[in-house]
Amino acid sequence: MNIKNLGCDFEKLLRQYNEASELIKTLKLYGELLLFGGAVREYMDNKFNHLPRDFDIVIKKNNEYVNLDEILYKFQYKKNRFGGYKIRVNQIEFDIWEIENTWAFKENKVQINFGDYEKKLQDTVFLNIDSIVYNLNTQDYYNKKYENAMENKSLDVVLEENPYIELNLLRAILFKKKYNMDFSDKLSRILSDFVDNNNNYLKLMEEVQIKHYRTFKIESLDLDKEINSIIYY
Repeated sequence: MNIKNLGCDFEKLLRQYNEASELIKTLKLYGELLLFGGAVREYMDNKFNHLPRDFDIVIKKNNEYVNLDEILYKFQYKKNRFGGYKIRVNQIEFDIWEIENTWAFKENKVQINFGDYEKKLQDTVFLNIDSIVYNLNTQDYYNKKYENAMENKSLDVVLEENPYIELNLLRAILFKKKYNMDFSDKLSRILSDFVDNNNNYLKLMEEVQIKHYRTFKIESLDLDKEINSIIYY
């Protein structure tokens, strides 16, 4: 599938949802919008034939004095502990971040030079399968790590330090099953360390499933089998 068509197809999708469309049009007035991660990957899977669970959007503001609190107040947002905005309109969830406040940039986990934010955003994710960024304003995109992951059927780590390690390891296992992929040695080691350091690792992953997905994507018995097949391979 041609990723260059994503912008047009995204606009076509949002025409069905007035408030969601208004949200994106409003944000575009104040900067470039970078769609990244799961929604872009799902577009490559099915061209938005199935509505993504949520849309992760980073805004590169065109003015340092732009205040998102003032812009987004009418959409009734919630802010998380890392400064991101969660907005639900027309039953669609949007997670919106100011690019300079992306966790990996703010914590200096990814080193950047002025003007490199957009290009470096692909390096802020935990998994290579999430390393895909599309600029909704300019139609530029960065997807080399994602393409390598899909071509080689190998899940690997882009940025190991991550505040959501349980969730990302769970997601890696789900991707392994969905796309018939293998874990890299590095990713297998991280999973093994997580299991060794947490006697209640299954409970932690059960809890993160309910919190993130509001349901079980994989039952505990199957999850444990998957984990053992990876770390004892």
